Order: sequence, then C-alpha cells, then structure tokens
Amino acid sequence: MDSSIPGVLKTHSAQMKEEVEKLVRWIQNQGTLQIILIRIGTVTEDTFDVSLDLVVSNQVKLKAKMSQMSLELSNGAGCLGNIALPKFQFHPENDGTPINITHQRVEIKNKSAIESFVASMLVQKNTVLFLKKGECNFKALGQPPSPMSYEKQISMQGMNGPCTTIISINYEGHKVSIVFKVTNASPMELTFGTCEFEMQNADSQVWAELKGRLDIRRGDFWMKLTGTLDRSVSRKGKAHLVGRRCATAGWLDGAVKCIEIEFDDVDSVPALNIESTQKDNTTVSRRSRLKFWKK
Repeated sequence: MDSSIPGVLKTHSAQMKEEVEKLVRWIQNQGTLQIILIRIGTVTEDTFDVSLDLVVSNQVKLKAKMSQMSLELSNGAGCLGNIALPKFQFHPENDGTPINITHQRVEIKNKSAIESFVASMLVQKNTVLFLKKGECNFKALGQPPSPMSYEKQISMQGMNGPCTTIISINYEGHKVSIVFKVTNASPMELTFGTCEFEMQNADSQVWAELKGRLDIRRGDFWMKLTGTLDRSVSRKGKAHLVGRRCATAGWLDGAVKCIEIEFDDVDSVPALNIESTQKDNTTVSRRSRLKFWKK
C-alpha cells in the first residue's frame, strides 16, 4: 500500500468514486419518486400541458445534485410524450426533495397510451406510470459529475369509481339540470371541457340528454349538467349517467365513454340548488355506486 501523500489521496479519491457509484445504483434501484399532483390541461388532439408536483426520496441523507434531463412518460400501452425534469439537489436534512414542473407542453407520441392512462385513472384503484430513458449527471461527495441513467416506475392511486352524490335535480318542462358532487382521491386533475352524457333508466332507455363541463379536481368538486328531458320515459328505480362524447380531443372522447355511473331512486331526489346546499350544509341526496368500463 502506498503511504505517501499522493498515494493516500489517490486511494481516498478511488474510495469516494466507489461511494458515488454506490449512491447512483441506490438511486436507480431503490430511490422512490412520488407524484403528488399531475394536472393535464390546454388539451388539443396532438398536445397537452402537464404540471407535476413530485417528491424524490432522500434516504441516503447526503447533499447531492442531479442535472436536468429529458424523459419519456410512458405506461403499458406506450409513450405518452417527453417531459423535462429540472435539475434538483438533495439535502441531508430532508427526507424528500420536491420537484415542480409547471405547464410543460407535451407532444403526444401515442394517443392510445394517453387515452389508456386517463381511462386507468378513472377505472382502477391503482395505476402506474414509467419515466424512461433519462440521462443526467450526478454529483456528490466532492467528486466530478458522474453520468447516470434514470428510470422510475411510479405507482399512483386511481379514482377507483369515486363517490358521487346528486346534490340537486331541477325540472322545468322538458328541460333538466343536475348538480353532482364528486370525490377524487387520486393525484390527477384533468380538464375535459364540455362533454355530453345521457341519463338512462334500468332498461337503458334515455330519459335525459345532458351537456356540461367535466373538470376533474383533487378532493371534492362539483359538476353541473343541463339538457333535455323525455317525460315519456320512466325515471323510477335505478338510473345510469353514461358518458357519450367529448369534443375537445379524440383521446378524451374515448376516455369519457368509459363512464357509467349508477344511482338509486333518482326520481325521489328533491329539487335543491347548489348555493343553498353549500351554505347550510344540507345533504338531501342519493349516493351512487360507480362503474367505469370501456364501451
């Protein structure tokens, strides 16, 4: 063993390099990435804006830096598009490092993939996204930056048939207005825009054709649909709210057609209005059992 000062420094440098390589492998294989928020908006047929709030685990408890990188955002059906992850720094005093991406424009690579992702968020209790093909530099322990390949599988809670309540139904001749309260436990927020729905009875007969904005938000949100009423069709017993169309983009149209929501005894819901319901916290409504599936 070389005990000279240059020899000791060389040995120390080699040891530090080995430690950095271990850290890189740990981040690649064991480090976690959590999605707190994924917001999709400004949708077109070929693009969308995405905002992400992420937390990267820091169980190694050291100060380190990762450079900016481009990654593929994918699921089992293919690549949704590419996103840029900004540079970030681990701090030893923190358990996790927050990363925020705001209004990145994403060019859709595979429309079936983005449609299936949205559908899985609606349908499943849990769903998965993959970050792939990331290349960056990792710097720690005073060593020169080391090249690093970064890929992560991210598990997220889906909507799993969110709890939905009819707050009010108002009938005026052949017009009808229905206000729903929806609870979304997932991290997804998505602006569908104006969508078309049908209310059907237990025999699949349409008693109302409805239209309104579907803007999914985390936690509780309201949805108001208005349209025409066919009084010749029975509204007694169970009813189904069925998604029919979204004109914003074809891949959202496919996703909205997954929606079928079952309610009990809709015709007995009293006529209320959303303002008075929120003000006095009255809950005179019917809770639904929701089912989502592909048509």
